[in-house]
Amino acid sequence: RIARRITGGICLRTIEADGFHLTADFAVFQTMPDQPSELFLCGRCQDRVVEDTGELRFSERLCIYDSNIVPTSLVYPV
Repeated sequence: RIARRITGGICLRTIEADGFHLTADFAVFQTMPDQPSELFLCGRCQDRVVEDTGELRFSERLCIYDSNIVPTSLVYPV
């Protein structure tokens, strides 16, 4: 099984003392060897990025799913 995550629509919302606040849309597709690919999960991320010794790093990520039901076979981090 292959899970592929696609991220798009990245938007810088605010720059504050605690870091850069961004949002982005995501979609996770699942492909089984003998079946067509299918949309597994989609939603939006709310991220906080901070500067750490001259490099930007993710400090926080909140994933908000579009559906109330998360597939029970989800074993990969979103």
